[in-house]
Amino acid sequence: MHSSCSWLVDVVLDVDGINVVKMGDDANVVGLEKVIPIWKKIQEKKPCIVYRDVTPEELERILGELSPVGLSVQTFASTLADAVANREVVYEQADELCQE
Repeated sequence: MHSSCSWLVDVVLDVDGINVVKMGDDANVVGLEKVIPIWKKIQEKKPCIVYRDVTPEELERILGELSPVGLSVQTFASTLADAVANREVVYEQADELCQE
């Protein structure tokens, strides 16, 4: 589902045959401040797949605010430098989780 169709989330979450919800983004038209609460709502009932073009700072925020349980973040980056930086963010987050 696209983030611009977030009004469907409640309906989708109540469908028994849907076991996971993937929410992509329409060229980042919905800001993180609006979509993170939607992702959290999804995570309360089902695993969530986030598909979004993100900067390293945005990825840090996403990983910092969402539970790692039932979460798959599929990112793409506009530049190679951002892609490498995103990878480092993921590695750092994984190291922190392993130390807990």
